[in-house]
Amino acid sequence: VWHSTDKYRRTVWRCNAKFDNERKCGTPAVTEESIKDGFVKAYNAYVSKVGLVLADSDLFLSALEDPASYDDDIAQAENETREWEDVARKLVERNSAVALDQAGVSAEYERVSAEFERVSGKLEDLKSRKATAVARRKAMEAYLAGMRKAPRLLEAWDEDVWLLSIDQVVIHDDGKAEYVFKDGSKVEVKIA
Repeated sequence: VWHSTDKYRRTVWRCNAKFDNERKCGTPAVTEESIKDGFVKAYNAYVSKVGLVLADSDLFLSALEDPASYDDDIAQAENETREWEDVARKLVERNSAVALDQAGVSAEYERVSAEFERVSGKLEDLKSRKATAVARRKAMEAYLAGMRKAPRLLEAWDEDVWLLSIDQVVIHDDGKAEYVFKDGSKVEVKIA
């Protein structure tokens, strides 16, 4: 906040690392008002393109990774995990029922444990990737539903539309701001 105690008070944004290194960050400090005004311009440029996306939202969603594509691999990994659990259990049961060479049993148990850990890791990775795909799809469905309800043009700053549509804003050295929308689209606007 510049001039925080007088009538010229205003909120200004600058690079977090502006003064951290020997080579100072060259991005300009920008006012909150210029970011908001730039958003209105970027949004209005963006909505002319987003109409095509909304019209083809089923096509757009089909381009995303299908979470169900992981189901067969997850089922296979779960079966492999159960199989390695059974092998380990039978080895322990056999060792407790019959006197066996403990060095050999130990080596075999280590091999079985390593395979179990490998398959368990694969299973957890698949579940994590599926959860990410589900989250990405839900987020995009919510985004598209929100954009269908959003105004086609903005005349002034609208925080709700900002929260719905913007992923991030990147300020460049030349005073241009790159507004990155949640669908990955980018619109560059001169703000400083």
